[in-house]
Amino acid sequence: MVADRISLKYIYDTLLNIQSVEGKISAIRLKRKNSFGTVKSIPRFDNIEEFKEFMNNLYPYRPPNCDCQTKNEGIYILTSFQIEKNERTNAVYNYETEFKTSVKDLINRQGLIDLNKINRLVEELKKLFDSYVCIQYMEFGYTECEYIETQTNEQYDRLIELYEKNK
Repeated sequence: MVADRISLKYIYDTLLNIQSVEGKISAIRLKRKNSFGTVKSIPRFDNIEEFKEFMNNLYPYRPPNCDCQTKNEGIYILTSFQIEKNERTNAVYNYETEFKTSVKDLINRQGLIDLNKINRLVEELKKLFDSYVCIQYMEFGYTECEYIETQTNEQYDRLIELYEKNK
């Protein structure tokens, strides 16, 4: 849930910024990649509000506690969306190395830089995702938090740090 929330929130924040500058965003398409490498397409979102509702309903922010936060992890990847600008609807595609638009100079330079940061975040999440460790001596709920011993590594701590930044 941690990597899911981080990737979704980052995508949401980026699209919200682009929408405020460029125009209405629609037809948001995502895919989710799990720890086994399985990729699943997510039904299209018609607007940013639908996307936000999906994110907050499935992956609400929960403050970290003594429990391992990472369960059934996956990473969401923005594949495409549309911008309504100058009375036209234009598409923006993610080629996983960079985002490209169907019309040259559709999005300002800063918008493209922000979109390409999504791909860099996905790469960082993949590395953290593949190497994090969180092992508990006891499951939370069976005893008090202060009695639970949890072993983590740097990658897990970085995931939690990113999670707390993306409330």
